[in-house]
Formats: sequence, C-alpha cells, structure tokens
Amino acid sequence: VTLKQNEAMTLTLASEEVAYDAVVEWNVRPSDQEGEVADVWEALRFKNPFAFPMTTGPAMVVSQGEFLGSRTSNWVSVGGEAMVYVTRALSVQVGVSEEEVGERTEFSLARRHYTQSSLEGTLQMRNLRSEALTLIVRKEVSGALLDVEGTPQQVVGSAGPGQLNPSTKLTW
Repeated sequence: VTLKQNEAMTLTLASEEVAYDAVVEWNVRPSDQEGEVADVWEALRFKNPFAFPMTTGPAMVVSQGEFLGSRTSNWVSVGGEAMVYVTRALSVQVGVSEEEVGERTEFSLARRHYTQSSLEGTLQMRNLRSEALTLIVRKEVSGALLDVEGTPQQVVGSAGPGQLNPSTKLTW
C-alpha cells in the first residue's frame, strides 16, 4: 500500500460482537477538586473474545451500526478483561477532600529528616443521571492505611528505595 502525503488508512485486523458492561471509572488523582474535570470515564468492560491476545491499538465502538467513539485498547491476554474508555463522564461530579488529623511527629533516620502525620480523606461522587451507574473507583494511597470504608480490593506494594511508606492501590 502506498499513501500520499496527508492520506490515512485503516485496516481492520479482527472484528467481533461482544457482550460488555457499561461502567464509569474514576482514577482518583491527588489534584481532583470538586467542579473540575477529573479522570472520570465512560468505559466498556468485556472479555477478549479472540483466540489470540489483543495487542495495543485502536478500538472502534459501534452500537446498532452507529459509531460511538474510538480509543486505544491496551494489550489483553486471551480471555482477559479489557477496558475501552469511550468518552469523559461529564454527568458524574467528583471531589476529594483531605485534612491532617492528630499531631505531627518529626524524626531522623539514616541522616534523613521525616515528618509523620495522619490524614483523613473523603471521596465524593454525584450522579446527575436519572439511572443508576456501575462505578469503578481507583485510588493509590502512600503510607500505612489505617481504615477504609466499603470493601475495596487492596494491593499493597513495598516502599521504594529510600522511602519509608508502602503504597496501597484501592479499587472499589
């Protein structure tokens, strides 16, 4: 195939109708504030329907013959769970608040100075739609997690080199 300057071409490598769940996913960032556009997406969650891995590339979303959008689909193993983000979820408002609670403690370790403190945080979401949503909320916390509401999946990582705090990835 030869393309002239400014020409483009699309090749369909595989196509399959697949059952999916429509979800709204919020990947909480430290900078998320109420009223700002946060990392909240309308997404489609489905199992890879092919007998081969889906490689990273463009994915087109079509419903009843109508184009809904296209995004990059990341690599997914055979039978693995894929997530394609279609558009920003502007009808879901989110906010994050954090405040320091208790006393701060200063200490030194191996000639480095540290401050130990406790934070209490709240995640808020408001659905402006008339129907219920399936939500996925992801938040990474640095430090010891003392308490959390709900029953999120927790993946605890180790502290990195030169770090005292472990990290915990939470998914509700």
